[in-house]
Amino acid sequence: MRTKIARHALLVIAVILSGLAVAALPSSGAQAQGTCNLPAQYQGSASFGASVTSAAPGSTITFSGSGWPANASIPISVNGASVGSATADASGHFSFTYTVPSSATGTLSASAACGSFVLSASVSISGTVTSVTVVTTNGGTSLPVTGSPAIGLAQIALALLAAGGLVVLVSRRRSRTAES
Repeated sequence: MRTKIARHALLVIAVILSGLAVAALPSSGAQAQGTCNLPAQYQGSASFGASVTSAAPGSTITFSGSGWPANASIPISVNGASVGSATADASGHFSFTYTVPSSATGTLSASAACGSFVLSASVSISGTVTSVTVVTTNGGTSLPVTGSPAIGLAQIALALLAAGGLVVLVSRRRSRTAES
Protein backbone atom coordinates (compact mmCIF):
# COMPACT_ATOMS: atom_id res chain seq x y z
CA MET A 1 0.00 0.00 0.00
CA ARG A 2 2.75 2.47 0.94
CA THR A 3 4.64 1.55 -2.22
CA LYS A 4 1.62 2.52 -4.33
CA ILE A 5 1.26 5.84 -2.50
CA ALA A 6 4.97 6.54 -2.91
CA ARG A 7 4.75 5.77 -6.67
CA HIS A 8 1.74 8.03 -7.06
CA ALA A 9 3.39 10.81 -5.10
CA LEU A 10 6.49 10.58 -7.30
CA LEU A 11 4.31 10.66 -10.41
CA VAL A 12 2.50 13.77 -9.20
CA ILE A 13 5.78 15.47 -8.32
CA ALA A 14 7.20 14.59 -11.77
CA VAL A 15 4.16 16.07 -13.52
CA ILE A 16 4.32 19.26 -11.46
CA LEU A 17 8.06 19.64 -12.05
CA SER A 18 7.54 19.09 -15.79
CA GLY A 19 4.94 21.84 -15.84
CA LEU A 20 7.21 24.21 -13.96
CA ALA A 21 10.14 23.39 -16.25
CA VAL A 22 8.07 24.19 -19.35
CA ALA A 23 6.84 27.44 -17.80
CA ALA A 24 10.41 28.49 -17.01
CA LEU A 25 11.74 27.95 -20.54
CA PRO A 26 13.21 31.15 -21.96
CA SER A 27 11.60 32.73 -24.99
CA SER A 28 13.44 34.95 -27.45
CA GLY A 29 10.54 37.42 -27.71
CA ALA A 30 11.12 37.77 -31.47
CA GLN A 31 8.38 36.93 -33.92
CA ALA A 32 8.96 34.14 -36.40
CA GLN A 33 9.50 35.32 -39.97
CA GLY A 34 6.17 35.80 -41.70
CA THR A 35 4.03 36.18 -38.60
CA CYS A 36 2.68 39.28 -37.01
CA ASN A 37 1.16 39.46 -33.56
CA LEU A 38 1.16 42.88 -31.96
CA PRO A 39 0.33 42.58 -28.24
CA ALA A 40 -2.12 45.21 -26.99
CA GLN A 41 0.43 46.90 -24.70
CA TYR A 42 2.57 47.85 -27.74
CA GLN A 43 -0.22 49.01 -30.06
CA GLY A 44 0.06 52.59 -28.83
CA SER A 45 3.72 52.77 -29.85
CA ALA A 46 3.38 51.41 -33.40
CA SER A 47 3.43 53.98 -36.19
CA PHE A 48 2.83 53.99 -39.95
CA GLY A 49 3.16 56.88 -42.35
CA ALA A 50 4.01 58.06 -45.86
CA SER A 51 7.10 59.97 -47.00
CA VAL A 52 4.85 62.57 -48.67
CA THR A 53 1.37 64.04 -48.16
CA SER A 54 0.87 64.63 -51.87
CA ALA A 55 2.27 62.83 -54.92
CA ALA A 56 2.00 63.02 -58.68
CA PRO A 57 0.89 60.04 -60.76
CA GLY A 58 3.94 57.90 -61.60
CA SER A 59 5.95 59.11 -58.58
CA THR A 60 7.33 56.92 -55.79
CA ILE A 61 6.07 56.96 -52.20
CA THR A 62 7.84 55.29 -49.28
CA PHE A 63 5.58 53.98 -46.54
CA SER A 64 7.36 53.24 -43.28
CA GLY A 65 6.63 52.17 -39.76
CA SER A 66 8.22 51.65 -36.36
CA GLY A 67 7.27 49.91 -33.12
CA TRP A 68 6.16 46.73 -34.92
CA PRO A 69 7.20 43.17 -33.93
CA ALA A 70 10.80 42.31 -34.83
CA ASN A 71 11.21 40.30 -38.06
CA ALA A 72 7.47 40.29 -38.76
CA SER A 73 6.04 40.36 -42.27
CA ILE A 74 3.76 43.42 -42.49
CA PRO A 75 1.13 43.27 -45.29
CA ILE A 76 0.69 46.61 -47.11
CA SER A 77 -2.54 47.55 -48.90
CA VAL A 78 -3.38 50.59 -51.02
CA ASN A 79 -7.06 51.49 -51.49
CA GLY A 80 -8.01 48.09 -50.08
CA ALA A 81 -5.87 46.05 -52.51
CA SER A 82 -2.78 44.19 -51.32
CA VAL A 83 0.36 45.61 -52.94
CA GLY A 84 2.98 43.56 -51.08
CA SER A 85 4.57 43.29 -47.69
CA ALA A 86 7.50 44.70 -45.77
CA THR A 87 9.66 42.88 -43.24
CA ALA A 88 10.36 44.64 -39.97
CA ASP A 89 13.97 44.69 -38.84
CA ALA A 90 15.15 43.58 -35.38
CA SER A 91 14.10 46.98 -33.99
CA GLY A 92 10.58 46.81 -35.47
CA HIS A 93 11.20 49.34 -38.28
CA PHE A 94 10.16 48.73 -41.90
CA SER A 95 9.73 50.59 -45.17
CA PHE A 96 7.90 49.83 -48.41
CA THR A 97 8.27 51.64 -51.73
CA TYR A 98 5.16 52.11 -53.87
CA THR A 99 4.86 53.64 -57.33
CA VAL A 100 1.69 55.66 -57.84
CA PRO A 101 -0.16 54.39 -60.92
CA SER A 102 -0.18 56.89 -63.80
CA SER A 103 -3.99 56.78 -63.81
CA ALA A 104 -4.33 57.53 -60.06
CA THR A 105 -6.43 60.48 -58.93
CA GLY A 106 -7.88 61.68 -55.64
CA THR A 107 -6.48 60.11 -52.48
CA LEU A 108 -4.48 56.94 -51.92
CA SER A 109 -5.19 55.25 -48.60
CA ALA A 110 -2.42 52.87 -47.54
CA SER A 111 -2.57 50.53 -44.57
CA ALA A 112 -0.18 48.26 -42.68
CA ALA A 113 -1.61 45.33 -40.74
CA CYS A 114 -0.43 43.15 -37.90
CA GLY A 115 -3.09 40.55 -37.21
CA SER A 116 -6.24 42.56 -36.51
CA PHE A 117 -4.24 45.73 -35.74
CA VAL A 118 -4.23 48.15 -38.71
CA LEU A 119 -2.73 51.63 -39.14
CA SER A 120 -3.40 53.82 -42.19
CA ALA A 121 -1.83 56.76 -44.02
CA SER A 122 -3.31 58.91 -46.81
CA VAL A 123 -1.60 60.60 -49.76
CA SER A 124 -3.32 63.12 -52.07
CA ILE A 125 -2.65 62.64 -55.76
CA SER A 126 -1.79 65.95 -57.42
CA GLY A 127 0.88 67.50 -59.63
CA THR A 128 3.40 68.23 -56.85
CA VAL A 129 5.31 66.18 -54.28
CA THR A 130 5.75 67.50 -50.73
CA SER A 131 8.15 65.90 -48.23
CA VAL A 132 6.98 65.27 -44.66
CA THR A 133 8.20 63.33 -41.70
CA VAL A 134 6.57 60.23 -40.27
CA VAL A 135 4.35 61.04 -37.27
CA THR A 136 3.97 58.44 -34.55
CA THR A 137 0.57 57.67 -33.08
CA ASN A 138 1.55 58.18 -29.45
CA GLY A 139 2.83 61.74 -29.37
CA GLY A 140 6.36 61.13 -30.64
CA THR A 141 7.71 58.59 -28.19
CA SER A 142 7.87 54.91 -28.82
CA LEU A 143 8.42 51.96 -26.57
CA PRO A 144 10.69 49.10 -27.50
CA VAL A 145 9.07 45.72 -28.02
CA THR A 146 10.67 43.60 -25.30
CA GLY A 147 9.92 40.46 -23.35
CA SER A 148 7.77 37.61 -24.46
CA PRO A 149 4.15 36.70 -24.10
CA ALA A 150 3.92 34.33 -21.14
CA ILE A 151 0.26 33.40 -21.63
CA GLY A 152 1.08 30.35 -23.78
CA LEU A 153 3.58 29.03 -21.26
CA ALA A 154 1.17 29.58 -18.38
CA GLN A 155 -1.54 27.67 -20.24
CA ILE A 156 0.84 24.75 -20.80
CA ALA A 157 1.84 24.76 -17.12
CA LEU A 158 -1.79 24.81 -16.00
CA ALA A 159 -2.67 21.98 -18.40
CA LEU A 160 0.18 19.87 -17.01
CA LEU A 161 -0.91 20.59 -13.45
CA ALA A 162 -4.48 19.60 -14.32
CA ALA A 163 -3.21 16.39 -15.93
CA GLY A 164 -1.23 15.60 -12.76
CA GLY A 165 -4.32 16.18 -10.63
CA LEU A 166 -6.32 13.87 -12.90
CA VAL A 167 -3.66 11.15 -12.56
CA VAL A 168 -3.83 11.45 -8.76
CA LEU A 169 -7.64 11.27 -8.80
CA VAL A 170 -7.72 8.20 -11.04
CA SER A 171 -5.02 6.41 -9.04
CA ARG A 172 -6.87 7.07 -5.75
CA ARG A 173 -10.09 5.69 -7.15
CA ARG A 174 -8.29 2.59 -8.42
CA SER A 175 -6.63 2.02 -5.08
CA ARG A 176 -9.96 2.38 -3.23
CA THR A 177 -11.59 -0.04 -5.66
CA ALA A 178 -8.73 -2.53 -5.19
CA GLU A 179 -9.04 -2.30 -1.36
CA SER A 180 -12.79 -3.03 -1.41
